[in-house]
Amino acid sequence: MSWSWILKMAWRDSRRNRSRLFLFISSIILGIAALVAIQTFNQNLSRNIDQQAAELLGADLELETNRLPNEEVQAFIDSLRDFSVAV
Repeated sequence: MSWSWILKMAWRDSRRNRSRLFLFISSIILGIAALVAIQTFNQNLSRNIDQQAAELLGADLELETNRLPNEEVQAFIDSLRDFSVAV
């Protein structure tokens, strides 16, 4: 079977309900467009929140942990203060 035959048969079978067919197709297209728009908005919003959070912190590096740092880690953290530059 070729694609042209399938398309011809589908067009022929849609004779009585073309308005429903176009409504169905347009509904699918609008649904996909809405999902893409929502996903894009979500990504942009997350990116902006992350950028603004970094600006509010005033740092490019944030360290989080649930336990106290040992001496070696504390020495590393203290050494990072030497690189801070006031703007």
